[in-house]
Formats: sequence, C-alpha cells, structure tokens
Amino acid sequence: MSMGKVSCIIASYNTKSEFLLEAVNSILQQTYSNIELIIVDDGSDISAKSILATISDNRLIILENEINKGVTFSRNKALEYASGEFMAVMDADDVSDLTRFEKEVNYFRNHPECDLVSSQMAFLVEDDRKNPDLSIPKKTDDFLARLFWDNSKPFPHGPAMIRMEFLKKYNIKYDERYKKALDYRLWVDCARYHGNFHIINEYLYYYRVHDGQISQKSRKSQIFYADMICLDQLEYLGITPTENEKKIHLYLRDSECWNNPEETLQWKNKLIRANYEQHYCSQLAFKKEVNYRYFKMCVKEYIGRKNTNFRRYFFRALSISNIKKSVSAMLITMLSKSHPKTLKV
Repeated sequence: MSMGKVSCIIASYNTKSEFLLEAVNSILQQTYSNIELIIVDDGSDISAKSILATISDNRLIILENEINKGVTFSRNKALEYASGEFMAVMDADDVSDLTRFEKEVNYFRNHPECDLVSSQMAFLVEDDRKNPDLSIPKKTDDFLARLFWDNSKPFPHGPAMIRMEFLKKYNIKYDERYKKALDYRLWVDCARYHGNFHIINEYLYYYRVHDGQISQKSRKSQIFYADMICLDQLEYLGITPTENEKKIHLYLRDSECWNNPEETLQWKNKLIRANYEQHYCSQLAFKKEVNYRYFKMCVKEYIGRKNTNFRRYFFRALSISNIKKSVSAMLITMLSKSHPKTLKV
C-alpha cells in the first residue's frame, strides 16, 4: 500500500467516447496528483484503450475483460489491482471537480476516525431539476438502521473515497450477488462494521443524467436488487421470512400496509424483538426507525385515505418522536433549494 496515494477505479462498458474522455481528464487533472486511475473496460465494442490513446500519463492503467462481466465484477477487479492508501469511486460518464481528491484526502488527514468520505453531487442535465441536498445520520448505528430498509437517502457513491485499510481489515468489496444497487450493499457492509461516514458539504462531483446510463436503462432491475438487499438483511436478525412476511416487510419499508394492519403491527414488533436479541444495531436507533415507518403507514391510511380500520393503530403509534421526525422531514423538503453549480449539457 502506497501511503497518500489515491487509487481511483472506473468500470466502463460502451461509454460514449466524449463522456469517458471528460471523466478521465477530470481525474488526471486533479490538484492532488498522487494518484493512479484504474479503468476496467468491461468488453466494450470500442475499447477504452482506443478512446484514450491520445492520453500519455503513466498514472493511467487500463485493464480489460475479454467478455462483459458486469460493473460489480469490474469494480472488484480494479479494487484488487489498487495500491493506494485510499480508494476513490468514479463513474465512467461523470465528472469530478478538480479539487475533489485534495479536499477528501485533507478531510481524512484531519479526521483519522473517518473511514468513508463523500461530497454533494450536482447534476449534469438538460432540464432544470434541483440538485439533491444529501445528508446521513451522524451516528453509524442510525445510518445502519436506515440502510436496513433502503438506500433512498444515500451516501453518495460517485464521489466516495474509502480508506483501503478499512476495506481490507473487514474484507469488504462489492458483493457480486447484486448486479445492481451495488452501492447500497457496499454501504450496508461498511456500516455493519461500524465505518465512520462523512459527507463534505460541497459539490465536488457532477452526475450526468442521460438515457444511456445504467440507472436509467435498468430501473426495474435496480428495484429488484434493492428489494433483495432489504430482505437479505433479515438474516442478521435471525429471521427466515415466509413469502407473506416478505410482502409485509417490503410494504412496511415503503410505509404501506400489506393485507391488514394487525399483521403489520405483529411484524414490526417481531423485528424489534429480533434486533434486541441479535444486537444487529443500536436498539434505540432500530426501534425509532421501524416505529417511524409504521407511523407513516398509519398516517397514510387513517389521515390520507380515511381508512377507519386504522384509527386505533394510528393513535397508538402517535408519539412525540414520530411527530418531530415528520415535521423535520416536511421542513427539509420545503427548504431544499437548487445549488448554483447546476450545469447544462
């Protein structure tokens, strides 16, 4: 492991030439120069080597898969090759701010307790959509309790940087069972081992939105694997769910009710008991998260849909904690604003 070096990994499959060139140049021109850029060409029709042939930089390393193996396999291939103290993520069609690595490495240097750092992301897009304002809980247990359900408010993957020492200590890599939603599974594994996460509140990464990108082309597949990751975590609670319980669980994740409220209430209580017994994460954090999702379900049904069958469940679920969290969520939504670094392509 080379101290101070950043190993940036890119998996590329049929990425548009102009996008790949822009992504690569945004890394090689970083103000922090102690880097290696490892690109895995995943069996593209036009090779990355030919697209990048005009770039002469010994920090650029191109590996090739003979056939298309998928992004999870390709990222792991790059990760195995990496020799740096830090692993930086990058998507083949996005752009990094030229100060990104400098600021992320400086954060690590000033915060030795931190294992994973990322930044805000601005959109490279043709429309006027707002940039996201991403945040995660300060405590890892609170984040793990949220990840137990979903990755809807994510730790940004594209601009992420991780200490290689942390990854190697716990043998963490991209889980190849999950062909999509690979960042969700990675964050679950890092949080399970009590990784310390932080988001730098600056826009250091530009996420390109276009029809050809993976997340746009395979939305159904993304949902399938996100569901799979959500259900697979039940094993950490010692629960092997029935088919009916799987439906109850996924509906509760979305604060919806499958079949009837009594079944959902019993499932909620079963989860809380199981976490208490298995110590998956902080009981206080876990209980707050599951109770809040259950409360939102009751609000939707009783207040929103006027379903009187939920009347007693709604009033039983009322608590100061749930009300405060609901008000906080509404305020955050109301106060979200577009960032001036929004770019048009």
